[in-house]
Order: sequence, then structure tokens, then C-alpha cells
Amino acid sequence: MATRGDVVTAVRASEAPRARSLFPFDRVAVALVFAGSIVVSLLIWELLSKSGLISETDLPAASTTFSKLWDFMHTDAFWTAFFQTVRGWALGLAVATALAVPIGIVLGTSDFAARAFRVPIEFLRPIPSAALIPVLFLTLGTTLKSEVFLAAFGAFLP
Repeated sequence: MATRGDVVTAVRASEAPRARSLFPFDRVAVALVFAGSIVVSLLIWELLSKSGLISETDLPAASTTFSKLWDFMHTDAFWTAFFQTVRGWALGLAVATALAVPIGIVLGTSDFAARAFRVPIEFLRPIPSAALIPVLFLTLGTTLKSEVFLAAFGAFLP
């Protein structure tokens, strides 16, 4: 008489070759669906704009947009703005990491600290970082300080 363990082992053994043989096909299918959805979205965007259904002043065609992007990529102003954005993001991520790791360790190892800081954490958690943009611009302006704060807040309290 077969035991439960023997049946489970037999079922797993019979499913294993089938799962392995489909795995490469599944990865290709997922990649094709992903790429296909991007292509279809770009085609719909292009058709909506070029057909006049949506005015090109309101929604420029995808080809126009990518052409302008390509032109901008050949200017120093584009790369300066790009690296300034990356700088703000990287500094914000570094600040968030420098704060979150030690605080997470303390809150994870101390029940007292976890209970003491639960209310402020739960209060701040639902605030989306995009909601802080107007407040930051009014108080700090569009400076590196506001970029770092926004990136750190978004990374610190997801």
C-alpha cells in the first residue's frame, strides 16, 4: 500500500519534466506579449494622433515625439538636465538608505521601538510623494534640496 509521501513524490516527479519543458516557451511567450503590448500601444498612439481623432497639438504623434527626443539628446542642455535629475534621485536614495537601514534594524529588533513609532509611521505611509510636490515647491523651491527630500520620502516610505 502506498503512503501519502509516496503519492506526493510520484506526482511531483511526473509534473517536473512537463514544467521544465514548458519553461523556455513560457519565457518567450511572456517576452513576446510584453514587446507586443508596447508596439501595439505605440501604434495606437500614432494612429490616434495622425488620424486627427486627437489634435496633434494636444497629443503629438509617437514618431514626432521620438524624433524630438532624438534631437534633444544631441544637445548639452538635455544631458545637463538628465544628470541633474539623476543626481537628485541618487542623493535621495542614498539618504533614504542611510536612514532606513538603521531605523529598520532598530524597529525590527526592539518591540518597544516598534510600538513607539507605529503611529507616526502609519500616519506618513499613505501620503503619496507626488502630493508633496506643490508643498515642496512653495517652501523649498525647485532646488536640489526639494528633489532629494522628495526622492528620499518616496523611497523611505513606499
